[in-house]
Amino acid sequence: AQPRSTSKLLQLAQACEQYHTSTLTTQMSQISSQRTSQYQQSHATLQQLIQQELSVAKTAKERIQSRQKLRDQLEQEERTKLELQQREEEELRQLELQAQRALEEEERAKSEEE
Repeated sequence: AQPRSTSKLLQLAQACEQYHTSTLTTQMSQISSQRTSQYQQSHATLQQLIQQELSVAKTAKERIQSRQKLRDQLEQEERTKLELQQREEEELRQLELQAQRALEEEERAKSEEE
């Protein structure tokens, strides 16, 4: 009777070992699968966040470029306006000088006649 019970114990021990090995393998496989899935989800989430940040940065860059272009246009308009004003002032000074010279010439001519 003893050999049979030892044999039974060995069979039970082997069955337990196989069950635990099988269960452990299944659990490890599930954990590995879950970790892979979690990693992929985290990676996808990070990728979305990066894409959103890139989009925000692109929009900000476009706005900055647009404002810079507008500022450049306004500065160019101001320079053009200032140059025109300076030219007009110079022309006015030249006309005033010519008028003054003409008056002086006219006065000289009158004084020489007298």
